[in-house]
Amino acid sequence: MSGYALAQEVGKITALQGKVDVLKEGKLPAIVAKVNLPVYLKDIIRTKTDSKAEITFKDGTVVRVAPRSRVDISEYFTDAETLRASIDVPRGKVAAYVSEESTEKIRKAPKANRFEIKTPIAVAGVRGTSYMVAHYPAYSTVTVITGKVYCYNPQFPERVVEVSAGQMTVIREQAPPMPPRKLTPKEIEREQREVVAGKEEAPKAEAPLKETVIVIPEKPPAEPPKETITKTIIETTPPITEKTETTSFLNMDVTLQSIEPAGSMTEAKLSYKVEANRNIVVRYRVKQDGSYSEWTTVNTAGQNPVYVSVPVYLGWNYQVEIEATDIYGHTKAWTSSTIYPKSGTISGNIVTDTQVSSSISGSVAGALSINKGVAKLTVSTPVSFSSTFKAGGGDSSNGYWLLKGPASSSYFRLLTPYYLFTGSGNSSITLESGGIKSLTTEPWIQVKGLNLSAKFTGYHHYYDGTKINEIPGVQQSTVFIGRTGGLILPSSINETVTYNTENYGIGYIPSVTQDPSMVWGSFQENSGSSLKLKGYAGGIGEGLYQNYAIYGLYIGSDGSAGIIKGSPYGANQNLYEEIHIIDIEPTLTFKKKTTNYSTMNTWSDYIQGSYQGYFTG
Repeated sequence: MSGYALAQEVGKITALQGKVDVLKEGKLPAIVAKVNLPVYLKDIIRTKTDSKAEITFKDGTVVRVAPRSRVDISEYFTDAETLRASIDVPRGKVAAYVSEESTEKIRKAPKANRFEIKTPIAVAGVRGTSYMVAHYPAYSTVTVITGKVYCYNPQFPERVVEVSAGQMTVIREQAPPMPPRKLTPKEIEREQREVVAGKEEAPKAEAPLKETVIVIPEKPPAEPPKETITKTIIETTPPITEKTETTSFLNMDVTLQSIEPAGSMTEAKLSYKVEANRNIVVRYRVKQDGSYSEWTTVNTAGQNPVYVSVPVYLGWNYQVEIEATDIYGHTKAWTSSTIYPKSGTISGNIVTDTQVSSSISGSVAGALSINKGVAKLTVSTPVSFSSTFKAGGGDSSNGYWLLKGPASSSYFRLLTPYYLFTGSGNSSITLESGGIKSLTTEPWIQVKGLNLSAKFTGYHHYYDGTKINEIPGVQQSTVFIGRTGGLILPSSINETVTYNTENYGIGYIPSVTQDPSMVWGSFQENSGSSLKLKGYAGGIGEGLYQNYAIYGLYIGSDGSAGIIKGSPYGANQNLYEEIHIIDIEPTLTFKKKTTNYSTMNTWSDYIQGSYQGYFTG
């Protein structure tokens, strides 16, 4: 009798698509998975590229496994009164449909019963009804369909967040869950689609609509250094024999044409053009996390050029290998440098030069240091225009964006807590009923990492010459600040360092009728940079009366502490009142005041007491 036959059987594989294997009790050798193969405690199920699997557990819970995923059955115990289930997903994505019987056990006794799926940076557990969890490289998301769900980052176990129906929260590696935001039904449907295995190999019952859904992909690798696209050509030519025609060598050139959104918030498409000196047959494979996928054939009949579309999951490191073969058997291979795709989901409003406006939404994809990114947006109701448009929006968790034109010279910018998407060039406009229906930028958007990331949030105030009063009835403003350039702090007391370029600010500014007015509120760090930031901000919209729009405090990684000032009057400063978006390139100045600090308490009191009022710089 085999060793794993003695283990506890917890379920069976009920559907397969492609190549799937199982490590019994987590040990080699792997066996090929088959429909109705029993699944035991401690088993590991692995899916390959373009492969999926479905596991049905004894309590009726169904777990569906997406391509390139690994699922570890760490714990699964259930009886008439009890459910204790823990499934680890070190890489990839799963969806779990928890049976109503098990969900009811958890609802009646949540402390005694649990069903949890764990990634390296997130724990998501059933608190009732239906929800989804997704883990992408560097962050996880939790989406609730009905009811409520609890989630937390194991590094911050005390920061448990409850997410209500129709909401999503984001959990990053070094942070607790973000405040929930609303998610569209279309986004939920896209996530579920990735885990449904084909039915042709094994019929299976559909999960009830009221079951719990969990989706989790793999742990992110370390982020690579920013690299530009280079290429390596390896030539292999068969030896000349009586059956081999002598001809010129095969020459090939590969160009990355674009990095585009692929319809899902988790995917992008890399588009290449392969040109040669004769007709060729092309295939490609992708290196992800140190291992290659299977080869994918692009064309079976020789042609030239050949266009290659490579789907990838956002946030991972990728290298693409493309191989071309001519009719004489000559072969050439090309390998890209490491590509690190990034994306952003955007929504807001558009207004044209005819003063017609509408809501707009879409997404943008790109890669670090490569100016081939593309933004695609759709207008909810077509808007008429003559030549120019302005679109923008965002939120205080994911950042703010701006796209303006004419189409012949468009400008795009999105500033998130971690990255800047930016560029300018031509855009394509699709018309419907004589108005703009959609906008697509040509491939000119570049992604840059941030060495400083912060934001300030506050209400507009009016300065009457003697005191500052809050303007009633006006929403809060939120402005993101980011620096893509290097960041070296002053080395001696009272020394200053000023950066005039590579500083950016984008945010939401409501309509304000009183002038001069300023934003007055908190200024703080927004991501895990080497700086600790805190302070206050004022002066946006203050005109010539204001020297500084930002006045805050910093503590460097070396314990040095000082003041950070930001003036918006740099190379670019624009307030687009129609869409309530501000876009600035401020000057940032750091002044060292002391050393050996690790907390903001004393410095926070200093700046609040000394500068809570009209900033003079």
